[in-house]
Amino acid sequence: SSYFGSSHSASRRFAWQLPPRNFSRSPLGRVTFGRRSAPCQRAAMAEPPAKKARTCRMNINELVDVEWEKKKLSEIADAPTTALQGIAERGATVLAKFRPGAKTVRDLGRWKYYKMAKAITGFSEFEKAGKRKDGATLNIDKAVDKEHEHKSLEEIAELPPSALEGLAKTADAPLKEVFGVKTIRDLANLKYARWAEWITDLAECES
Repeated sequence: SSYFGSSHSASRRFAWQLPPRNFSRSPLGRVTFGRRSAPCQRAAMAEPPAKKARTCRMNINELVDVEWEKKKLSEIADAPTTALQGIAERGATVLAKFRPGAKTVRDLGRWKYYKMAKAITGFSEFEKAGKRKDGATLNIDKAVDKEHEHKSLEEIAELPPSALEGLAKTADAPLKEVFGVKTIRDLANLKYARWAEWITDLAECES
């Protein structure tokens, strides 16, 4: 026998010093026995990172009063016309008195007198003076007073707003005084009505 005894007993004697077959080493050099090390367990149990909030730069701050700058388009559309920058209580009162009146931004964006004025003015740019064909039936008789039915689109665009069917002559003075609207063309280009129209149209595209 050797100093350590038989080879068989030596292997038994040092068997406790050998790691078991299913051992593994962690990234930190630790020996694990059949289960994950603490760092690995923490990594497996960690919550997935939270999604970052979407950053949006869109705004219409130059069109609306400060109190409406954080609102959705649909909320602004349902707001009184004073939500638009430049329309004070006096202007809102004038717009609300018409029949139909425009009490909200949505009302103004869909206001029939603005819509008719815009269409007439737009069409006038495509009119050829003195070139109406014999027998042509095109007309806008229900949009203007009877006395103006025979006139060209260009002529109608230069008439006062009261030339539109349903708008009384008493409407001309306040429209001119408060909004600077003297003609149907001016009404078609009224910036507040245009802003209101944009807001109302795009409110339908909002999530």
